[in-house]
Amino acid sequence: MPSTLKAIGAYSFYNCTGLSKITIPESVEEIYTSPFYGCKGLTEINYNAIQLTKNSSYVGYMFYNAGIDTEGCTVNFGKNVIEVPYGIFGQARTNIIKVNFEANSNLQVIKDWAFANISGLTEITIPDTVEKILRGAFENTSIKTIIIPDSVTYIDGDEVFRDCKLLESATIGSGLTKIPRLTFYCCDNLTEVTFKDTDNWYKKDIDNISLLKENDRINVTDSQANAELLKEGNYYLLQKQ
Repeated sequence: MPSTLKAIGAYSFYNCTGLSKITIPESVEEIYTSPFYGCKGLTEINYNAIQLTKNSSYVGYMFYNAGIDTEGCTVNFGKNVIEVPYGIFGQARTNIIKVNFEANSNLQVIKDWAFANISGLTEITIPDTVEKILRGAFENTSIKTIIIPDSVTYIDGDEVFRDCKLLESATIGSGLTKIPRLTFYCCDNLTEVTFKDTDNWYKKDIDNISLLKENDRINVTDSQANAELLKEGNYYLLQKQ
């Protein structure tokens, strides 16, 4: 694709089964409906678009069936990418097995359902520039460990890691002050959750989050107890004062 390209039209590469590699340049600002739907031969996706002003693809349909006829597809995000778009790979039938972020990444936001339901994704390193992770971003993936960097100050909504059945350990960076309900819900194999900042955490009922009371204060120094608390956290959130 030319380095000056501004928009990728609807169904541009629809069912291009012989396409093995695609590079989206930094200049792209608009991506329309399902441009890479059915590209079953993809083994490499290089995504460099800095920040989309328009994304009209349904969740997961931008790259639906990507790489399913191969041994696996790798996604590489360029260092100037600011956000991973809404639903770019999530909820889709793909054979994505690896996601890389270039060194010195400028990524700030991982949007809703960006990687949800990618069963082949077993590991990911969130760049230490990310500030927000939105709803369902990693839901029902096969990641085994996750480190939320100190730069992350906001997790929006619920279910960011919900149903990650193989997730065993998580580290909560010092930038977070609230963990919404269902964030780690049904992560059945979760055994360790480590808080880098353990002071002044409270467990709150979702129907009464306006006031923090002393008897709601919890101890988050025990990583195993934290795991039990969070993976069953259907009716409350954790909040830091």
